[in-house]
Amino acid sequence: MNKFLIYLIFTFIGILSFANVNDVRYQSKTISIEQVVDDLESKFQVMVTYESKIKLSINQNEANELLNSKSIISALDELSANNNLEYEKLRDDYFVLTNVDSKTEETKIPSVIVEENLKIITGVVSDDQGNTLPGATIYLKGDKSYHAITNMDGEYTISVPQGSTELVFSYVGFEDMVITIGESNELNVSMNTDSKELEAVVVSGVAGRTSRKKLTVTVAHVDAESLQRVPATSASSALQGKVAGVSVKSTSGQPGSGSTIQLRGATSLLGNNSPLIIVDGIMVQTSLADMNSDDIESIEVVKGAAASALYGSRAAGGVIVITTRRGSKTEESYEIVLRNEIGRSSLVKNIDQSNHHPYKLDGEGIGYTKYDGVVYDDDGNVLSGSRTLTDSAYSDQAYWNVYDNQDKFFKNGLFYTNFVGVATKAKTSNLYFSFENHHNEGIIYNTNGYTRRNYRFNSDTKIGKRIKLSTSNLYITSSSDKPGSNGSFHDLLFVNPDVDLEKRDAEGNLIVDPDPWSIDENPLYPLEYRDRSENKSTFMTSLNAKVIITDWMNWDTRYSYEYFNKKYNTYTPKGYMYGGGADQDGSIYMSNYIAKNQTFQTTLNINKILGDVIVKAKLSYMYEDNNWESFSATGRDFIVPGIPQLSNTDPAKSSLDSYDGSVRAINYFGIVDLDYKDRYLFSGLYRRDGSSLFGENERWQNYYRLAGAYRITEDIDIPFVKELKIRAAIGTSGLRPGYSWQYETYYINGGQVYRDQLGNKDLKPSEAREVEFAVDAFFLKRFNATISVSNTKTVGAFAKVPLASHLGYPSQWRNVGDISSDVVEVSLGVVAMKGDKGRLHFQLNYDNIHQNLLSLTIPPYYTGPHGAYYLVPGEEFGIIYGYRWLTSLDQMEEQLPSGESIDMYQMNSDGYVILKGTEGSTNEKAIAYDHDGDGLPDRDKIGNGNADFHMSLSTTYTFKGFSFYMLLDWKQGGDIYNYTHQYTFRDGRAIEFDQFGKEESDKKSNAYYSNFYQQSINDYFVEDGTYLKIRELSIYYTYKPVKYKKYIKEIKFGVVGRNLLTFTSYTGYDPDVASSGDLTTFAFDSFSYPNFRTMSASLQFKF
Repeated sequence: MNKFLIYLIFTFIGILSFANVNDVRYQSKTISIEQVVDDLESKFQVMVTYESKIKLSINQNEANELLNSKSIISALDELSANNNLEYEKLRDDYFVLTNVDSKTEETKIPSVIVEENLKIITGVVSDDQGNTLPGATIYLKGDKSYHAITNMDGEYTISVPQGSTELVFSYVGFEDMVITIGESNELNVSMNTDSKELEAVVVSGVAGRTSRKKLTVTVAHVDAESLQRVPATSASSALQGKVAGVSVKSTSGQPGSGSTIQLRGATSLLGNNSPLIIVDGIMVQTSLADMNSDDIESIEVVKGAAASALYGSRAAGGVIVITTRRGSKTEESYEIVLRNEIGRSSLVKNIDQSNHHPYKLDGEGIGYTKYDGVVYDDDGNVLSGSRTLTDSAYSDQAYWNVYDNQDKFFKNGLFYTNFVGVATKAKTSNLYFSFENHHNEGIIYNTNGYTRRNYRFNSDTKIGKRIKLSTSNLYITSSSDKPGSNGSFHDLLFVNPDVDLEKRDAEGNLIVDPDPWSIDENPLYPLEYRDRSENKSTFMTSLNAKVIITDWMNWDTRYSYEYFNKKYNTYTPKGYMYGGGADQDGSIYMSNYIAKNQTFQTTLNINKILGDVIVKAKLSYMYEDNNWESFSATGRDFIVPGIPQLSNTDPAKSSLDSYDGSVRAINYFGIVDLDYKDRYLFSGLYRRDGSSLFGENERWQNYYRLAGAYRITEDIDIPFVKELKIRAAIGTSGLRPGYSWQYETYYINGGQVYRDQLGNKDLKPSEAREVEFAVDAFFLKRFNATISVSNTKTVGAFAKVPLASHLGYPSQWRNVGDISSDVVEVSLGVVAMKGDKGRLHFQLNYDNIHQNLLSLTIPPYYTGPHGAYYLVPGEEFGIIYGYRWLTSLDQMEEQLPSGESIDMYQMNSDGYVILKGTEGSTNEKAIAYDHDGDGLPDRDKIGNGNADFHMSLSTTYTFKGFSFYMLLDWKQGGDIYNYTHQYTFRDGRAIEFDQFGKEESDKKSNAYYSNFYQQSINDYFVEDGTYLKIRELSIYYTYKPVKYKKYIKEIKFGVVGRNLLTFTSYTGYDPDVASSGDLTTFAFDSFSYPNFRTMSASLQFKF
């Protein structure tokens, strides 16, 4: 294989070299200076002006040599030396050619200045916000010999012949403007920002740097400006609401937990749909939650198998490529940014609960609820007896007192970020340093939350004209003070409302079981007395060497290394009490996980013009080496209190565990992108991956892509349409199996060895196969749109299959299923207003995703949390199955028991079928669906977790120094199973139980509602997950102190809000919930840490 790759590389080089010898750019024998300058401008993306008196022609060979120069500097050096010319560099992208002879003239200035009948025009060039533009170019339309460039204050002076009609104004990043010359000698111009979406350069998933208008696949680009409108608390949430087809779920509000990301539809039955994350060329294993967003220069989202085919067997879920700042874009020799943000976090809403009970009372207790049949001591503590239901069993009886225990459990938490970034740039190098300190206290009682520190150093250095060395380095430390028990979220909703959770005993300790009628412990108790902590450290580095071989070929070699260390501790002190008052001798659990990941990649890059065809190509080899090890120990029964060490526990009750593993992979790929006449675009690639994760008989896998596009507006002039492109792509990528899935595995219990899993030598990665069609358009100078339709078929999805007992193993991992995802994505950007009244921009992103399970090689089965989801071929992936309640008499008639008539049943006030005459009594019960008539409820489809659509709308308004930004996030449909709500039916704490204030005819007994709880997963607890959120909002003012501009470039201050408001009918804390796997597959609410809002003030200095 290695010999074949080397042969392929040199064959490819030889073909291109031969083509170079025969490359004839010009067909005529002599070429005018105007044609040569135009071609140099096009190739090197610069502007060259020259004196009108330069009238020369160049022979064909000399012109070809100029066009094949390595840089604009070398081309102008050669042109000047051979033709008695000289040039002046006014800007990196602007040059002026003059005749050497003109300098010997008496006036020593260009002849255009001393000619008679000239009109002198002066003015100021600014952007649409009124900021002046230094270095803007102005020239006479049709004759670039009349030109000028603005000074540092945006001012210019140009002399043009009398009678001239139009001037052209040009500036990088802005639309060229043609302005009519009037009678006045003063002409001030406000330039419009060019479409960033159209001109953005993409480097991911392609053969070389490619402008968005020439892409053949879908790669979304998000720049630093978009990210910094509301700086994300971490890199994991930076994409939320900003790209169509990208689902970012903050399914746990626990600080440091980050967000889960899914691109387009599901590609796994197990929930492992996360994209491959690449940061500065490093395929990171570290959570993006531990990385700050201030360092990010851009994010590119490679969506779908066709676009991600370049990344092979790790990219079925797509790829997210993050590029961090390097200092190369600094306008001056240095730039320093200081940013501080401080604010508060708070719970968005409480869960409504019942504040009444159904038990008989015996007068009023002093300081407690006094139930009939219960004996109390003088302090109100229960000595004996039990509560008795009233005859009606309605929860309409008042408690002695009602505490807001959710208010005691949740708090307003401190949130802050301190950031400093330093960028420097010299002639041959650029550096970037940064430090970030971030703390998020969270919203839970007696919990300190999450603290993160990032230290970054990036640099680029040029050695001579052919070598460039680059490095990216990041060191991260983070610590999390976690809630003492995840069960506290559960316990909180079960304690009766007349119980004071903060009540303490004579020694000042919280009471572990303050509610004698609940089996659950005080939710505040473990938060105060048990410690759970997690400490992580990460170091990642990337070293890159680029060698320029010729002007059209370079060799790029990269080595990356990532070290990750996570320590997790749980400390339960001696004397800790569990529910029921059981005194424990305490325990300690300690674990340490270490991972080391290395990659080496070497790539030959080619960028060559062959006549009318631009060829971009890569040939690459990559080696991956991943290793990890883990050790954990549990010690029980402390000997001496207050010393949380393993050596202080009973050695007879300790336990140890450890594991380690390693993965090796070798990957080869080649990609060619062709651009013919700027309008016909083609991309093709082939990749071959080998991995130790693949079964012994499936060690090597192949991936490919074919894509093409046609830029219609390059051939057809369509009114008001600047760019219209159609494109199509087909491609494949993969999802690797887990580490041990291909092997026989065993486990030890009680000193005995047991078989766990049968190996599978034929296990191979799942393969995602995608077909995509899309249209890209820019029209009416204000609208930028992309519409794409894609189908992805994932073949060979994994599942752990139960085995027959005679095989000797209980299970085996296999490729068992095929999944299909149909996706429609729409992205529309609109510049609604620009000019002296400011700039108003809207960005709308829409996606509609339908997922179906096409086939299974095993019988259908229940999966997901509490087995609430049923996988059966031919149905949508994400269907909730459970018991359902009859909601019409017609349904009842279909399952009417033998010997009964429909007259024996009625509809109750809640819309359920019940036995006639039982409404309002303790015998009232909703009747469940019984398909087979055996008298037992049957499971059926009760919900669909897939949304009808997802849409986001961002609004950005800027006026001079003022800016306003708001992001709305709308999800329509998508059912949620509210298991949190269901479980509160156990003790009658759900809001439905509260009958106080209702008409007697409308009241329901506790027994009626308890029936819903007893039927496991059922449709009573399926809720509509529709929501509209104000995800982000910011208001800033930027002040540029003119008097001190040498020292302070700008001061930016404002207010920021995240997750501010949610409009929904969902009854839980937040409808943005999920569970299992990577948390994007199943919408299941089960007592998680709620998402919360943050509101903060931000102050930034730029020097």
